[in-house]
Amino acid sequence: MKLYLVVILFFIVQNSHINGQVADILKEKYHWGIITQDTVYGYAGVVRQGNTLYFSGVTASGDFPTQVNKVYITHENNLKRFGATFQNVVKENIFTTSIDSIKKYAYIRKPFYHQDYPAATWIGINELFLPDRDIEVELIAQLPNIDPKASMKEITWPADLLQGQWLMNTPRGQIMESWRVLSSNIILGHTYSISNGDTSLIESINLLKESDGIYYVPIVKDQNQGKATRFKMTSAENNTFIFENRSHDFPKRIVYDFKSPDILHAWVGGGVDTPSKRSDFFYHRIR
Repeated sequence: MKLYLVVILFFIVQNSHINGQVADILKEKYHWGIITQDTVYGYAGVVRQGNTLYFSGVTASGDFPTQVNKVYITHENNLKRFGATFQNVVKENIFTTSIDSIKKYAYIRKPFYHQDYPAATWIGINELFLPDRDIEVELIAQLPNIDPKASMKEITWPADLLQGQWLMNTPRGQIMESWRVLSSNIILGHTYSISNGDTSLIESINLLKESDGIYYVPIVKDQNQGKATRFKMTSAENNTFIFENRSHDFPKRIVYDFKSPDILHAWVGGGVDTPSKRSDFFYHRIR
């Protein structure tokens, strides 16, 4: 296999010139808060055109097997942002400084696809854009024509959707949310971190239906002197629930967006004051 020096940047062109004519193509660009992608390097993390998702190359730090695992976990979480999984991936390109290593550690990659593999190309190169990285993976995924949300009954009290256990994989372990309906007015939740077989409580949450509205009330371990913080629900549309407390330092906004009955994208952010400051959580239902 020939080796090429490849620097992967996914350039975005707003207008396409074909045969001297200008054709407007509707594109949605996603940066996940990393504004320097567009302003400094000139690319987007993901471009969506219709039901097709084009994911820019993802890299990670660490030794080779660690890089492989982190890269696919990152792609897994990015796919979940759109209610998708690796089963939606139709094309995969792998760029690596060591073809022998990707052959050796392919067993790390394979479980993400659950034996439903896409068309794939593996390319040996001299180096990547970041010199300490040895593998970069870009994907093309196809979403179904039917939005999973379209078949969901729209609700304003998320008891049936929340109840159960939700899991998110991360390079350092897993995060799990567990929710239980206590009454028609109370849903109790707990968030845990799971690493190397150890489970630690991160926060306890009460979702309360009160006379003046619905409140998301977390108590975070080792924060705020063990006191609860109240976030009032300000929106419940299309099974996306937004809770806000503008007087709180961070977060000011908490969002639970149910992509389907089994896919949940949650995030906390700075609200209108600091919209680029946010953390995302991509869960799938396990129970």
